[in-house]
Amino acid sequence: MISLLLFCEDSFHEAFVLPFVRRVAQEAGIDVRCKIRTARGGLPKMAGELESFLQDVEIMKETRPDALIIVADGNCKSVAGRRKEFSNQKIISQLGDQVVYAIPNPHIERWMMVDPQAFKKVFGTGCQALPATKCVKGEYKRILREEFSKADFVPALGGREYAAEIVEAMDLDRASREDDAFSDCVKSFRSLMNRLKIMPTA
Repeated sequence: MISLLLFCEDSFHEAFVLPFVRRVAQEAGIDVRCKIRTARGGLPKMAGELESFLQDVEIMKETRPDALIIVADGNCKSVAGRRKEFSNQKIISQLGDQVVYAIPNPHIERWMMVDPQAFKKVFGTGCQALPATKCVKGEYKRILREEFSKADFVPALGGREYAAEIVEAMDLDRASREDDAFSDCVKSFRSLMNRLKIMPTA
């Protein structure tokens, strides 16, 4: 069994990326055990918690996972720029290509709408084609609320309660053509699973 640790910025990231990881793993034909750590105070809190965890791994207070998945919004920084903020941790360097990133840019709500046909399958009506990346704070939350309203849905948790259904319905290749950050995530996760397939399992 391959052990994965997801370190997420918030609960919406957890709700979307966990089923995404499991789907890509299943498609690759490998069994994974996922452990999740979700920060509750946004990116600064997440960075501090990740640093503490990695220090615990280094002194063997925590078990080192087979792979570490870091999930955080891009907030209109480049995917490469967001990665760089985390990559200076010593243990991350030691894990090398066993560290991958899921970086929705600018925000995770955009990925809920990146495949309009999946949205239609889940909610009965397609959503609008996504505009070019907008960096206004809360913009994709607003757009997602509008799309839910058109579909006569009033999600109690901002939509994250439907994230797993969206992931299941998505055509990952089609969605990748619509969003560069999503495409980067799909490629990174598929490459990770291919590497993990040749690892000895416990």
